[in-house]
Amino acid sequence: MELFLGTILPILIVVFVLAGAVVIYVVLKGKNKSNTQQMITKNMPKTANVALKEEYVVEKQMQFLACLTRALPKEMIAFPQVGVDRVVVPTKDKVMYNAIGSQYLDIVVFLRRGMKPVLALDLYEEGGISEKLKEMDENVARTLKAVKLPVLKCPVRLDYDVEELRMKVIQSLNPEIVALLKENFTHQA
Repeated sequence: MELFLGTILPILIVVFVLAGAVVIYVVLKGKNKSNTQQMITKNMPKTANVALKEEYVVEKQMQFLACLTRALPKEMIAFPQVGVDRVVVPTKDKVMYNAIGSQYLDIVVFLRRGMKPVLALDLYEEGGISEKLKEMDENVARTLKAVKLPVLKCPVRLDYDVEELRMKVIQSLNPEIVALLKENFTHQA
């Protein structure tokens, strides 16, 4: 009897308390999941009120992107209209991140291996600001500077020389990326 009261009973009490906590957790988690699903679909319209975007990027921007693609080293690739939230992640305070999360970068250059962003291009039209090619938001610029992602401001022109653009890109890259490119070039030679 003393063995039961001294050893077995306390173990049984702990087991029952843990089992009860698990049951309560599972029940509450199941209720939260069903409530969330109801809240999302309860007031949703039957049809989506959206339209297909007719022009993802302007023609001049596409022509510039084609020239940039020819100018980039083969280890890199460029994409237009990349969300800032796809390039940076919050570390502590999300205030700045939330303020810029819905912003887009005109073009982002990535290393093909690992898709690490290495350069942002801020495009503008010479002689006036196009509605589609606005100047980069000040908070976005500060954020990119904080993560050490260089920004190259480029006018959108149709007469770019590929070599001239290649030099602008390479001069804008961080030194460690340039060193990586040189290392890859020497290993291939």
